[in-house]
Amino acid sequence: MRAVVTMWALLLASAVYGQDDTAPEPELEQLKGAFECTVLQTAEGDVLQLNCTETESPLAGDWHFEIYRVTRSRFSSSRVTIWLRSKVEMHELRLLVKFHHNDNGVPLVNTKSTWSYEVEPGETFSETAYPDFTPIQSVEIANDPLYGPWVCKGCGVFEFDDIEVSMMVDPVSIQTEDAVRFLQEMQEAILH
Repeated sequence: MRAVVTMWALLLASAVYGQDDTAPEPELEQLKGAFECTVLQTAEGDVLQLNCTETESPLAGDWHFEIYRVTRSRFSSSRVTIWLRSKVEMHELRLLVKFHHNDNGVPLVNTKSTWSYEVEPGETFSETAYPDFTPIQSVEIANDPLYGPWVCKGCGVFEFDDIEVSMMVDPVSIQTEDAVRFLQEMQEAILH
């Protein structure tokens, strides 16, 4: 019976975590880079065909992977999800996620590690980390240099209060040691 309840909780939680309360309008993102385009039009100005050739790659630059979004949970005071995009093939990528706290005026740092294996060029993925302590003042994200000479675009320090609040999380991004916390978080979200 407990297994059935847990499965229902997972199904409901995936529905809750997969979408926000209000469905956001689709957002158009600016296409970065340089393009040369040719247009085939009718006499009235209707476009029949548009061909564009990229002349400068939006992925140009001295970086191997990019952090393009960092979110924190609507239901948890501590979980952060890091959204990444790779430019190159990486056998192994490890991130160091440092949670900065303040305990009665004493600064504390709690470091967690996330990892991904066999990352393909152009792949987008996410990693999730939980700290051991709350409240959090800031989150520092960096590549672990022991697991590849990867250069990160978008790494740095994020003030916790400025991090976007979201219900979205990819369950695959949860590290094994955080699975129990994630399940508890989902159950609390469903029950409230």
